[in-house]
Amino acid sequence: MEPLPFNEFVMRMVVAGGGTGGHLFPGVAVAEACVERTGGEVLFIGSTHGLEARVLPQKGFPFVGLAVKAARGRGWRGWVEFAGQMPLAVLRAWRLLAQFSPDVVVGLGSYGSVPVIVAAWGQRIPIVLLEQNARPGLANRLLGRLATKVCTAFEEAGRFFPSGKSVHTGNPVRRLRASVVAANRGPQGFHVLAFGGSQGARSLNRAMVEAVRILHGRIPSLVVTHQTGAADEQWVTQEYNGLGVAATVSDFIEDMATAYARADLVVCRAGATTLAELATVGKPSILIPYPFAADDHQRANAEIWVRQGAAEMILDRELSGEVLAAKIFALVTDPERLQSLSRNAAKLARPEAAEHVVRICEQVRGRR
Repeated sequence: MEPLPFNEFVMRMVVAGGGTGGHLFPGVAVAEACVERTGGEVLFIGSTHGLEARVLPQKGFPFVGLAVKAARGRGWRGWVEFAGQMPLAVLRAWRLLAQFSPDVVVGLGSYGSVPVIVAAWGQRIPIVLLEQNARPGLANRLLGRLATKVCTAFEEAGRFFPSGKSVHTGNPVRRLRASVVAANRGPQGFHVLAFGGSQGARSLNRAMVEAVRILHGRIPSLVVTHQTGAADEQWVTQEYNGLGVAATVSDFIEDMATAYARADLVVCRAGATTLAELATVGKPSILIPYPFAADDHQRANAEIWVRQGAAEMILDRELSGEVLAAKIFALVTDPERLQSLSRNAAKLARPEAAEHVVRICEQVRGRR
C-alpha cells in the first residue's frame, strides 16, 4: 500500500477489529460518519477469519486482513496459537500504520483489534476504543489502559476503565431508514421478527418454531420473519410450510430496516448492536441473552433494558416453545404493554452516537 498524500483538514482513521456483526457494524457506522463529517480516509484492519473480510468489500471500505484467530472457545490450544500469531500480526500492523499514517485508531474490542492497538500504542497514535456492552470483554479490559479514550454504549461500563478515560456515547449503529419503509408492512397481521445474530441461534430457532406451532391457531393473523443462520434455514422453512403460517425465512437478513419497520414484536439475542438498533427504531422485544457470551455480558445488557421497562427477557436455560408462546401471546393481547416497551426502548436511543465518537476522535487527534 502506497502512503496517501497528507491533508491536514482530512482525518485519517484506522478502524481495527471486527469478528462478529456486533463488533463490526458500530465500526462501519463510525467510518461512515467520519467520511461524511470530515471527508475522512478510513482503512479497516481486522482478521482474515472474521466477518469483516466478507462484509467490508461490499461496504466500499479498504480492508487489510491479519492472520489471527480468536482464542476464546478453543481451549488452551487456542490461546497458545493466538499468542504465537501476535508477533507477526503486530509487525504487519506496525507497517500498515506507518504507511497509512492515521490521526487516530478506533478499536472495536475483538481479537482482531489487539495487534493493531498494540502497534498504535507503540507509535504513539491516539487510540479510541468502542465498548459495546455493559460488561466489557477481555480485549477491551486489557487494551483500555493503552487507550486515549473509551466510548461506551452503557454508562455502567465506565467503571471497568481507568478514571477519566470513558465517555458515554451510546453504541454507533448503521443507518436504519425505517421511516422510509414503515408504510411497506407487507402482509396484514401481527408481525414477529425473530433472529439470533449473524450466525443464527439453534435454541431460539427451535423455541420460535414451537411457539408458532402453539400460537398459529390462537393468533390467525400471525406473520413471521425469521433469520435462522445457514444451518437451520431448510428445516425451519419446512416446519412453517407444514403449519401453513405466513413466514419469510432466510439465513441472513440484509435489509434490516425493512424487517424492523414491519415488526410489531422482535424476538432476539441481547447483543449491544441489536439493542442499539431496537432503540433507534423503538421496537418492543423479547430478549433471549446468549448464555455463552464472554462474562455473560448479554444477560447484563438485557437486565438493564428490563429494569428500564424497555424489553421482556427469557433466559436461554428457561427457554422453550411454551414459555416463548406465552410471552408472545401476553404481549399480543396487551397493546398498552407493547406501546410501553416501544416508548421505553426509544428513550434509550442515541442516534448521534457515531457522530459523537467522530467528534472525540477529532479532539484526540494529534495527541502523540
